[in-house]
Amino acid sequence: MKQVPVLMIALLAAALPLRAQSHAPSQDSVKAKLAQGARALVPGANRQQSTSGAASAVRTQAAAASSQPTLQISSGVGPLVLHTFDVPTSATDGQGPDAPVIFASDGRLYSTTTAGGKNGCGTIFSYDPATQAYLTLYSLDCNKDGELPLSGLIQATDGYLYGTTIASGPVASPVFGGSIFRYNIATGAFTTLYRFQHGGTPYGDLIDDGNGTLYGTTFADGAHGDGSIWSWSYATNKFNTLYSFTGEVDGAGATGGLVLASDGRLYGTAAYGGTLGWGTAFVINTDGTGFKSFYSFTDFYLGLDGSAPSADLVEAQDGNLYGTSCCGGALGVQGAFFRITPNGADSTLTPLAALGQSLYPTPFVEGGDVDLGRPMIAGDGYMYITPSYGGSNPGGTTLQMDTFGDANRIYSFENPYDDFAVSPLGGVMEGQDGNLYGATYTSPFASGILYALNTGLPPAISLTTSTTSAYVGVPLSIDWSVNNAFSNNAAVCMARSTDGTFGGNGSAGLRSIAGEQNVTPVGSGDVTYSFTCGGVESATAKVHVSRVPTTTAVVTASSVEQGQTAKISAKVTAHVGTNAPNGSVSLVVNGQTLSKAALSNGTATFFIPTSGVAPGLYKGYVSYAGTNTFYGSTSTNDLVDLRVLPKASFVASPATTIQGLDSTFTVHLTNTGAPAPTGTVTFKSPTINFGSTTVTKGVASLLANFATAPAGTYQITATYSGDNYNEPVSATQTIQLNRAETIATLTGPAAINAGSSGEYKVVVIRPNLPGTATGKITLALGTAVVGSGTLSGGTATITVFSSAAKAGTYHLTAQYSGDQNDTSSLSLPLVVTIR
Repeated sequence: MKQVPVLMIALLAAALPLRAQSHAPSQDSVKAKLAQGARALVPGANRQQSTSGAASAVRTQAAAASSQPTLQISSGVGPLVLHTFDVPTSATDGQGPDAPVIFASDGRLYSTTTAGGKNGCGTIFSYDPATQAYLTLYSLDCNKDGELPLSGLIQATDGYLYGTTIASGPVASPVFGGSIFRYNIATGAFTTLYRFQHGGTPYGDLIDDGNGTLYGTTFADGAHGDGSIWSWSYATNKFNTLYSFTGEVDGAGATGGLVLASDGRLYGTAAYGGTLGWGTAFVINTDGTGFKSFYSFTDFYLGLDGSAPSADLVEAQDGNLYGTSCCGGALGVQGAFFRITPNGADSTLTPLAALGQSLYPTPFVEGGDVDLGRPMIAGDGYMYITPSYGGSNPGGTTLQMDTFGDANRIYSFENPYDDFAVSPLGGVMEGQDGNLYGATYTSPFASGILYALNTGLPPAISLTTSTTSAYVGVPLSIDWSVNNAFSNNAAVCMARSTDGTFGGNGSAGLRSIAGEQNVTPVGSGDVTYSFTCGGVESATAKVHVSRVPTTTAVVTASSVEQGQTAKISAKVTAHVGTNAPNGSVSLVVNGQTLSKAALSNGTATFFIPTSGVAPGLYKGYVSYAGTNTFYGSTSTNDLVDLRVLPKASFVASPATTIQGLDSTFTVHLTNTGAPAPTGTVTFKSPTINFGSTTVTKGVASLLANFATAPAGTYQITATYSGDNYNEPVSATQTIQLNRAETIATLTGPAAINAGSSGEYKVVVIRPNLPGTATGKITLALGTAVVGSGTLSGGTATITVFSSAAKAGTYHLTAQYSGDQNDTSSLSLPLVVTIR
């Protein structure tokens, strides 16, 4: 059997019949209307052209038909009971869920119950499709918070959930009026923001304009007690009554919410009032000006429109608004499905289909009496409504509707699969999984159920990330698109993430209905990115973020003499991304941390004083501790050999000598606190390797032979090989190798006869030195050169002829010019007579 909220029945029963009594048609006239054709009430039978709103051109019948897909879901849809609400009045999980469900930015479903909870005044609850966890989040206090939260929740751009109650006071005798409240899904804090002063009773769902203002309606508030249109600025906490219904032709008792159409105006319906008393459709500007009631419902008296429109409107892709009326009463007809072509005060309403006809002309089981839930546009482009009465059982149905009024019943309630639940008053909302979620008000065995229909629809919101495994500091891309946000309030889309890198609350989170953005994770763990539109539908994407792996290596390690400062450089490299690791590294030697250094562009240098360090071999490594962005690492393949240099002194004796003589090279190696150096010392110049010698008790000595070395200046380097305690070290010494002194001796005949010659021998020696002089010898009689020759083995023989000079007595001398290793010399004169 049909179940509806007692309060709504009372209000409608008290108001609607009285307003419509003088205009009520007879049953015969209703039959005459219905008798116009068997198809008159069949949805879509008279396919009326779908025209766009004033901002768009009128579409042709062919274009409208070609853009509308064929109704697809016909069978195989089954329910999944997600939660069963308890029957007892004291049920802490709530009773009688009446409001629509929404999906917030955390991916969870949120809604309210009209009663139950700890105080019996209703609850706010959540359900997580991922974990299947149901939670009662808050139990309302009737006096402090209000009761009977019938309207749907909405997540505003500030991230809070907002909703309304319609009454307050004791459960047994509530006082109608109600309140606006806010709920923080992060902290669980409930805040009453505003209490209605003049009867209130806000049934309709709230909408958000994206600029900090919510809009809603009341059933009995306003200056005349006939309901109102109002706004609440959650940016400034200011309430404003935009319009008060008079109960006359403008309408009265608004129970449905508003839609902020794409033309920038607010549209809605009132449940009664109008020219016949059966309700109106109206338009108003967001500042409260320009109110116009442009249609009066006739309860099927003058048209197939029904009466008491109590649900929200929705804007479809064609720019038109669609809605339902709940009632009709004539021969079982229960409301209608209609289209509004928005054009401000000149807007028009076109009935498309009657709902719930069960008696005439043929049994009709689509269901009727659509109460509070707005038509919901799913990802397949169709609208879905939930008549609370009728169907094959007849506890209510879920209908798939197109923009011509064609209907496809995809599910009937009140059967064993849904615990015989009835009255799906709040409509449905599509989840990210493509299933339809909603709640029924009651059942024979419980106080309603929370359910999902396995429709498998394409999602209305697509949110994808370029990867599901990301790294801190490494950008990833996010793509999103929405295919059902056609009104301005539905297109208020918010980007959010649990790490704050994608959008946020307020203007920072506002996004267009399609786009792409690069984000950079700032911390490790699971990050959930979300995209919420209209404050009621969301898609989420989870990415696991890890710290960036690194490699640490020692790139330079220097050795120093004891007492100086050792310099060791290390580099930390990230495996992915372009950011260089930051933080600090530690030099660990023999299990103890010697020093820490800060990384700059991924590198760090340690400066280690060695004045108090004994010479020796120290094994160590560099360790990177890591940060919130980067994993730590250790230089496992780059051990640090930290050995202290001994002091080396190099002495050559003599340091200045004659070419051909030896010099003794002596190196003294000294250290402190370690065994005396051992090993070898090698002596080299750039051109000569003088050899190596063993270090004994810290001393190495070598007799350097310069017999084959030409005279000159030599830079000699003594290189110590090092040992297990002493680092290799070197020292230099300059050696000056001078040319040797020479003596030239001249022998030969004392006289040369005319017409003959004499042979003279010249010998050049290097006194007490090895080696033989080389070079040129010149003979002179007085000052006249009479012959020359070249030394061979230190000797030269030169012939002098008598013709070389006139007869007489002369002094003959031999001049040695010298060479690279020998100085020049002049022989003693020899007296020679030329005859």
